[in-house]
Amino acid sequence: MSNPPLASPNESSSSSSGDPISPPPSPSLQAQALNIRLLNFVILSCFGAAYFGYTSGVIGGCLALPSFQVSFNLPPSGTGAFNNIATNIVSSIYLGTLLGALAIIPVADVFGPRMGLAVSAAIYMAGSAMQTWSCGAITLMYAGRAIAGVGMGGSTSVAPM
Repeated sequence: MSNPPLASPNESSSSSSGDPISPPPSPSLQAQALNIRLLNFVILSCFGAAYFGYTSGVIGGCLALPSFQVSFNLPPSGTGAFNNIATNIVSSIYLGTLLGALAIIPVADVFGPRMGLAVSAAIYMAGSAMQTWSCGAITLMYAGRAIAGVGMGGSTSVAPM
């Protein structure tokens, strides 16, 4: 048994026919559809995480606005009473998040993660609307933040499925 001769460094390892390297075959239509479905799933999953950053960032800026403080008749900023109210406004969403993450599991088990995500989004929109229309009613702001938290918790619990 003899070994084939090795190519010398001056010889090219490509075919001697001069054919250019052909491009790889394009993916099938089914593979392309899978990629689009995967992209849609990734985008929807990212919305669940975006709720957290958006809501936390917006409320921090709102609490610093003088018009917000006047509208809700808040005590002067820096006082203990203002800090307690601000802490309650910010943290009420996290209580709702905990409840929403636990409450959405049966919905997602029975109806699937897509329906669970839709229910979470509807709850989040309802809570956001309550916050928007609270205009001076601090209890409505607390309730809106907690309800938006239920939607946020549900979406983050269902989105990775």
